[in-house]
Amino acid sequence: MLRNSYVAFKALLLSLLLIASPLALAEPTAANQQMQMAQLNFMQVKLQFQMAQNYLATGNINLARQSFISAQVSAQLLNMSVMQLKMENTDTLNNGQYVHRAPQERAVAYSELASLDALQLSVQLSVLAQQPTSYGNRIQAQIAIQQLTLSLQQCAQEMAAAQ
Repeated sequence: MLRNSYVAFKALLLSLLLIASPLALAEPTAANQQMQMAQLNFMQVKLQFQMAQNYLATGNINLARQSFISAQVSAQLLNMSVMQLKMENTDTLNNGQYVHRAPQERAVAYSELASLDALQLSVQLSVLAQQPTSYGNRIQAQIAIQQLTLSLQQCAQEMAAAQ
């Protein structure tokens, strides 16, 4: 009788362990850290872009150019962090480190989209560093900022939903 109770207890512990194991595996800290880094880099790009806009509004083209150059350099860092985010989200998916697969798949897709949006923003800022008064390129950069904002928000939501 004691032996049967012991076996039943072991079986119960094993089944609890198996039930909880997906939760224990779901620790994509690297992806979360990359998301934070991307968001910080993005905040810096937006701040520098806004400074450039303000300099243009006051007619200070040289300071605007410098701010666009700074924003473009920051956008390159942003590109790297978003590409790393995509790689970490892909690793999280491939390694099964999630509780819900579909949101993790969408997180990978949104991080890919964010990577493309960040690249587009970097290109627009590169042009603005050369031609700071180009109204069309400023509008394109603003659109890229809006698209990247949305992509990163959706990616963060899906990452959270996957866990």
